[in-house]
Amino acid sequence: MNRRAFFVVPWLLGCLACASITGQGGDWQTAEVSAASQRVLWQVTAVAIEKERFPIGTGLDPSTQIATSGWRLDLDPFKSKGFREQAQVRTERLETGRFKLHVRVVRETNEELTAPMDPSRAKWKKAPNDPTRAQILIQRIKSLLGTELEVK
Repeated sequence: MNRRAFFVVPWLLGCLACASITGQGGDWQTAEVSAASQRVLWQVTAVAIEKERFPIGTGLDPSTQIATSGWRLDLDPFKSKGFREQAQVRTERLETGRFKLHVRVVRETNEELTAPMDPSRAKWKKAPNDPTRAQILIQRIKSLLGTELEVK
């Protein structure tokens, strides 16, 4: 094996892993918030996900501060009109009492033609993420924390 490749390949894989962890290139919406502690922010995030009607799945990991909801279904009798969405939230400590939220809502459409209302037969196809739903989730978290709402 080429000596340069021996060093470049692990470095490249590390960069790709960092990009996926930091969420670059994935329509992440960000906001800074104030919270009494990371634990309070985590609890508020879980409540906000639930209030936005995303099912609480097993993807809520307080040790890494990454929350991935279950899929929320919205089926429709027409091909490509039904969809499912999943909320993903990461928190990052900036300083004492200040945190940065990274939020995105992943969306997939149902391409099943013969039985689009049957979730067991659904054929999911990746669709563009929903930045508006992500901003709504951020505002929900902010309102539960008691910070001022942003008006755009």
